[in-house]
Amino acid sequence: MAFTRLDLESKIKEFFDLETISPLINNQITKLVRERKYGYRDIARALYFWRFEKGQTLDSRGIAIVPYIMEESNKFFQEKARREKEQLEAIEKKQQEAPHTILCIKPKRRKKESKFIDISLIKDSDSEDGR
Repeated sequence: MAFTRLDLESKIKEFFDLETISPLINNQITKLVRERKYGYRDIARALYFWRFEKGQTLDSRGIAIVPYIMEESNKFFQEKARREKEQLEAIEKKQQEAPHTILCIKPKRRKKESKFIDISLIKDSDSEDGR
C-alpha cells in the first residue's frame, strides 16, 4: 500500500496537533517531493523523528527542517528495523532450539458404580419372629 500525500498531511496534523495544513507546509511538501525527490513516507518519518525522538515542534518555518534531519532520520529507522529483525530472529531461534515438550495425558479412570442396597428388601430378624 502506497503512502500518499493525504496520508502525509494526516500524519503532520496528528504529530503536531494541527487542524489544517498551512499553505506554507503545502508548498514545502510539493518542493520536497519535486526538487529533493523525497517520498511522502520519508517526509512523514523525518517529521515523526523530529517530533517524537528529538522532542521538537514546528515553528514559523513549517517543515523546512526535513532536509536537515533526513539522513539522521533514515539512520534511526534503519537501526530500528535492524533491531526488530534481530529480535524476531532471536525469538525464532529460541523456538527452534527449545526442546520439544511431549505431554503425556493419563486416561481418566472410570469410577466404579456404587451398588445401592434397597433396605426395604432386608428382612428384619425381629419381624420374622412375629414379635
